[in-house]
Amino acid sequence: MKLSVSETAECLNIPLSKIERWIRQGRIPIKKSGRTIYFDRTILEEWAKSRNLQFSPPTKESDRRVSAAPETLHSTILRGGGLHIFAAGDVNGAIRGAVDIMQVADHTKPDIYEKLIEREEMSSTGIGKGVAIPHPRGPLEEGPFQAVITACLLDTPIDFSAVDDKPVFAMFVLLCPDIKIHLHLLSRLSFCIRDGKFIQFLKNRPQTETFLSEIKSFESRLDS
Repeated sequence: MKLSVSETAECLNIPLSKIERWIRQGRIPIKKSGRTIYFDRTILEEWAKSRNLQFSPPTKESDRRVSAAPETLHSTILRGGGLHIFAAGDVNGAIRGAVDIMQVADHTKPDIYEKLIEREEMSSTGIGKGVAIPHPRGPLEEGPFQAVITACLLDTPIDFSAVDDKPVFAMFVLLCPDIKIHLHLLSRLSFCIRDGKFIQFLKNRPQTETFLSEIKSFESRLDS
């Protein structure tokens, strides 16, 4: 039986962040299918037993669908450290600045930067109204294993070759563990960005607390 990273954390009753750290350190036996990391239940149970770790059967998938809360913009932006403001001279510099402040393991940052630039060179992620949503073409091999959005405001707008040719002043760098979550969060971001009042709100350079409150308000409207 295959177990996901989150299922493994549940089975071992260990925080997901700790499982992710063990994966990066090579301290826990993993399997790979393409770029996807998973665990073999039999191997994992033996590994846990050899280390005197308790192993509990995973929750049934039907129960998990009912109990698991979907990712929200608020949770993923909070995971990304809130709202960041910095200066950049061009697209590469803006993406480099975002990667530097990301709340992810330092050793993954070079690969994240490379994949973001690779995607940007294919076509601009500037979606209009002065906003860009940089993201890699697919999930990254070394995580992050939970979705994270690094929200950024640029001191000076820069040319992103956006669809409407407007310079970008706000970036939402989106990293997701799978395509389904990516599309889910992208649709929620799009809902916010379509609102002119939200764009003006960003231009007023809100504090992180105010920004997160506004995001939560927009999501409440979206879910109502």
